[in-house]
Amino acid sequence: MSKCFRNYTCTNEAAAGLTGRNGESDMKILVAEDNEMCYDVLKELLELKGISSENACDGSMAVEMVKNVDKGAYDAILMDIRMPVMNGYDAARKIRSLGSDYAKNVPIIALTADYSQEEVKKFYEAGMTDYLVKPYDARLLYEKLKCMCENDWQNKKTIDKSG
Repeated sequence: MSKCFRNYTCTNEAAAGLTGRNGESDMKILVAEDNEMCYDVLKELLELKGISSENACDGSMAVEMVKNVDKGAYDAILMDIRMPVMNGYDAARKIRSLGSDYAKNVPIIALTADYSQEEVKKFYEAGMTDYLVKPYDARLLYEKLKCMCENDWQNKKTIDKSG
């Protein structure tokens, strides 16, 4: 069992109705994660719900992938904070500055082991939509993805910014 997830199994209720922006069942998530084991576990959890994913092994690769795909190709981005080449904060800022409505609004969920008030403030300042704490809770992952991908990305923050 990987240290990446607290709860490897989850109920179907947590992801009931988990579909893409247009009501499709073929969601696609960009996972910016340099730890191969953590990505593999995330990929498997997403696949359990019929969600496909692509991996960027650092922040600069994530930015390039967002820049070079069809607008709207990813329903959300799961962004590790501590990565080589470009960290998650800088990658989120660069994605938000790409200029398109898509880049300005695609949900970006920080993946982190540090969730101090100072760090949480930095997530939001970098343009991230929310965060997940390592080790992850699979049910919370599904709930956040469902929330973020409903209603055309409106009212996404599910956690109080004050910590």
